[in-house]
Amino acid sequence: MALENENNNDKENISNKLHVKEDFTYPIDKKILYKECVNNITRRSFNYIIIKEGVYPNQPELSTSRKTSKSSIQPYKIPHNYIVETTWGRATKKRTVQCEIDYNNDTCTFRFRVKYGSNFQHIVFSDKSTSKAALLYEQERESKRRGNLIKPALNCTSSTLDKRAKKIATNIQLNFKNDINKIYHLSDAIKLKMIEFSVNQTDYQINYGAKNQLEKDNHIQLMIKAVDRGKISRDLYRNWTTADNHLTREYAISNK
Repeated sequence: MALENENNNDKENISNKLHVKEDFTYPIDKKILYKECVNNITRRSFNYIIIKEGVYPNQPELSTSRKTSKSSIQPYKIPHNYIVETTWGRATKKRTVQCEIDYNNDTCTFRFRVKYGSNFQHIVFSDKSTSKAALLYEQERESKRRGNLIKPALNCTSSTLDKRAKKIATNIQLNFKNDINKIYHLSDAIKLKMIEFSVNQTDYQINYGAKNQLEKDNHIQLMIKAVDRGKISRDLYRNWTTADNHLTREYAISNK
């Protein structure tokens, strides 16, 4: 039950019977409880804590519009140096963010920031609107959620790691084809031959395009002659290929 001095703002949307209620005793208490109810059932709620009220710049054009009905548009001012902490959800789904608004006198623009994380160390922002900043925050959350669903490489099988490596190679090849036209002339013959990268100290070398078989056989024959003349053992050569991915694999030579 609300206290005697508590203000309750109830608004009803006739079309969908949505009741909006704000319970607060501000500025005595800086906490505000916002509820959206349908048939006296709370569909969602938010807890706000006003950290800084901010100030309103004198320029009359520094406002935005909110449509309150089909025929009316109500302008409202945007404060500078405004900070509010917002919490919603329960248990493991509970989220808390800090929302900030700053005005830049030099550019006459606002910046809307959303800070999140255990110490509000992560930040997204927009110079367009609060809605855009909120959308960027949701996109960041979704990206991190998907990232957490991916298994670490240490827990993956070799076939899974090979598939990931090939997927990276495919993405790089697509980006390469899109970018070369922006950098080189159309008459230039540009070819992506190979990429190298490592995952947890495991090296990957991916070659693009099929090698000429005759050229490949000639290269192997030269490697065999070098190994025979140098009296290099199979184990020693295998160690070399482990250290240098550019060397022909030991099994390719031994099969010849």
